[in-house]
Amino acid sequence: MDNLAKATPIIAIAALVCGLVGLILGIIAFQKASQLDDISGIKDANSVISESIAGLQEEISGFSKKYATNAVIRDIANQTTEGFNQFSEQLTKIRTQSRADTIRIAELESRIPGGRTVRSSPSSSTTAPVSSSSESSAGVIASVPAGGTEYVIQSGDTFGKIAKNFGMSLDKLLTANPGVQPRYLSVGQKIVIPD
Repeated sequence: MDNLAKATPIIAIAALVCGLVGLILGIIAFQKASQLDDISGIKDANSVISESIAGLQEEISGFSKKYATNAVIRDIANQTTEGFNQFSEQLTKIRTQSRADTIRIAELESRIPGGRTVRSSPSSSTTAPVSSSSESSAGVIASVPAGGTEYVIQSGDTFGKIAKNFGMSLDKLLTANPGVQPRYLSVGQKIVIPD
């Protein structure tokens, strides 16, 4: 009983430290996500956080085995698992917002004054009529509107700039190119410009 009384402050301090580390790691992960880092960066951060949490779980488990009963061990493990599950849910919500953030960035980029403006005409070498479908380096583009044109991505192009140059909404351009990732355009990639 004396060992349990002596261990209680140590376990409480360890739990507090774990909570603070979890909070700090959560804040760091949120800041990275709010700055629209690549999804791979978020996955890497998630992996590092998972490893840190696993390490903390091992340390807590070691303290618990030395100074507490099995009930305390299970309680701490359940709290840690619950905290990790909440963090995973938040990360999932951030990922689902990624597309909306990408659209917003493209809209903002299209409003930047002095940006590169390239208008392509149907006679230009970068556009060609499209009949019913087209392939891009990002995948197959389905249901191309009749009379649409194919546009070849140039250096500095963004979906926002292209939509502005062709006088259409960004949403219309995204809808015409469902298989294309707007943040990962590459020079020479083909997209569809709907009428």
